[in-house]
Formats: sequence, structure tokens, C-alpha cells
Amino acid sequence: MLCLCLSGGLQAGIRKSNLKVLYVGGSPDVDYVGNRPDSAVLAQSSAKRMASFDKMLKRYFRQVTVIRAKAYRPELSDNYDVTVMDGRPAPILPGIMERDSSGRLTRYEKTGYLPPDFDRPMVKKPMRTLPYIDDTIAPDSLPMWRVQKEGYMSKRGIRVGMVSRPGGFEDSPEAEIISGGELAKELMYYGVSAISLVTTGSHQEGLRACTSFIKDHQYAQLDERMKLFAENHPIA
Repeated sequence: MLCLCLSGGLQAGIRKSNLKVLYVGGSPDVDYVGNRPDSAVLAQSSAKRMASFDKMLKRYFRQVTVIRAKAYRPELSDNYDVTVMDGRPAPILPGIMERDSSGRLTRYEKTGYLPPDFDRPMVKKPMRTLPYIDDTIAPDSLPMWRVQKEGYMSKRGIRVGMVSRPGGFEDSPEAEIISGGELAKELMYYGVSAISLVTTGSHQEGLRACTSFIKDHQYAQLDERMKLFAENHPIA
């Protein structure tokens, strides 16, 4: 079982995997809604995030290559066991949105960033890096999400669809502890991509995973990875 919570003195004892990893960066660690931050701020945040992933991945894998998304080409993944896609590469197929004279949408095709026959293992959009990744000593424990459980039907002033608010929810006795994010992060080490239900507006613990991009021949591989995950994470 891979664990990030190791002190600096134990790093030399980590048994690194021989998997070849390609990390494609470009996403900033900046949350914003509405006003977009200055481009220099986003670029600085993106560079810091890439450096953090570079350092973290090289702790556990012998061969790691880090590139920016604008330099990525789908054929590059052929030379690696897994690609971690943490940026938006250049599109290879343009998006299409057509409407009729009344404004009704008649045709819509998503922008294509990967060819239809792309079948290389890829982890898409990993979670935000944590501050302690750059520290020599990690904490013994990590805080979990606390989600506001008040709803617009039970309390006046609560916005429809609001999951959490920026202040006060961590110390609320009415909060619900969500651990789905930590589980999603652990699954990433096994080549399985998922998102926490909290990011979809749910108040329940758990994950959401989509299998629409999995080819028929990849289900056996997915089964093997989940069996390995189960072996390393026995239920007490």
C-alpha cells in the first residue's frame, strides 16, 4: 500500500515502482468563481502544482516525465505505462454547436482531445495537491471534508444546490464528514479515476465513476486493479 504520510527519514526505504509515468501538467491550484485571476497568478500556481506532482511521483515511480499540456500529443502515451492528465492539451477535433433559426440546438459535438481509438491507461484530472507534499515531514492525520447539511427546504436563506459555504462549516456539529476525496486519491495509485460525490452536489459519502470510456477488453484489467486495491485495503 502506498502512503504519503511518511517522515523524511523513511523516504529512502520506499520501494519504487517500475511503471513509466507521464505527467501532463497545466492546471492551477486556484479556486475561483466569476472573475478570473491574473494570468501571471495562474501560471505561477500551475508551475508550483507541476513541481509538487513531479516531486511526489518520483518518490514512488522510477521513471517519471513531466511536460506541459500544450506539448502533449496522444502518441506520447504509447511510451508510458500510465499518463496522468492534469492539464488541457491542444484539441485534435473542433467542437461543434449548431442551432436552427429559432435558436434550438440541432447538433452538438464535444471538442476532441484524444482520438476515438485511444486506449492507453490514463488518470484524468487528479485532486488538488496538498500543502504537505512539499514538506519533509507529513502530519500524522489529515482533516476530512465537512459538508453543510442545511438545505433550502429546511432553512431560510440557504441557496438551492449549495453543498458547503466558505466559513463556519468545519466547526458545525451538524456537519457530515466526507472521506470520498481521500478514497479517490488512493485509487489513483491503482490507475482508477473517480470523483467524490461531494463535488456532484451530494451529501452522501462515496465516489462517482464513469465507465463510458472503458473499452470491452479493459474490464478485465479494471477487475485486476480493484482486486489488488481490495487486497491492500482489507475491511476491518
